[in-house]
Amino acid sequence: MRRLSKFLRLRTPDKLLLLSCAWRLAFVRAALALAGYRRLSALLRRRLERPRLRATASQLIWAVGAAARALPGTACLAQAVTLHYLLARAGQASIIRVGVAKDQRLPFDAHAWVVCEGRVVMGGDSEALARYTALTDLQLRPL
Repeated sequence: MRRLSKFLRLRTPDKLLLLSCAWRLAFVRAALALAGYRRLSALLRRRLERPRLRATASQLIWAVGAAARALPGTACLAQAVTLHYLLARAGQASIIRVGVAKDQRLPFDAHAWVVCEGRVVMGGDSEALARYTALTDLQLRPL
């Protein structure tokens, strides 16, 4: 109930942006599970040519984060791919960094985060990410 009242207090453009990001996040989450990253990234690359989004990077970061909190169980990769795609549509360059860490509870721990203009904008702060060894950077580029 608190989430709904918070949502209703938003300005109309923010509501529309949040709903748009939630829909895209749900789509990316399902597509990653059903088709995998390679097929999803090919589909998203083709869609980069669509008209530009009229949202700032900070608005997109907020909206994807809020949508992820509203959709329980959304993994870091789905959040990172969604934000990276939306930033690209808004004309903002970013990368998805994927790293791994050895954890005492788990034999293997992986995490994805988004870097924009040299700083982490989604996926944790530099202190939390210090335990991960970056394996690769992913980036959507038009075909």
